[in-house]
Amino acid sequence: MTEVESATGKEDSVRDLFQVNFWGATHVTQAAVKFFREVNKPGVGGRLLQVSSIAGIEGIPALGFYNATMFALEGIGEALAKELGAVDSLPAYAKAPAAFVRSRISALAEMPSGADPRKAVEIFYRLADLPEPPLHFPIGKNAIELVRRKSVNLLKDTDAYASWSEGLEFTK
Repeated sequence: MTEVESATGKEDSVRDLFQVNFWGATHVTQAAVKFFREVNKPGVGGRLLQVSSIAGIEGIPALGFYNATMFALEGIGEALAKELGAVDSLPAYAKAPAAFVRSRISALAEMPSGADPRKAVEIFYRLADLPEPPLHFPIGKNAIELVRRKSVNLLKDTDAYASWSEGLEFTK
């Protein structure tokens, strides 16, 4: 754990964190999508469940760089979901507007005592089997509460300052 302010001189450790958490997951994702597209029979495609963390939803003190890796993973996953939904020339994705599942799932190893990892695995299978799975899927009561709190605060701030954006519309 390294506070953002005290990370000076620890850039190598931060790079390692990004290398594993972001680039590692990104390379696996790219390989999986390539496999779905090029190895599986046309029209079969595949389903990718990418595991992130509640640290990709809300910053946690002393975990700023870990948060950054998870926010980055969330961003790349959301972009990929839209990219794959728009690729209608590829047979594997022609009928799948949400072919990529973006999951906000706490690691099974972090489950509190008394939690049933088998139940989580069953939920993942159910999620993967949905015809149009959700892009975000918080699992666990703490993750659900965090998403709700973050959403309420985001909407509150958005509503409070919405008028400041008048006359600042961006055009395509």
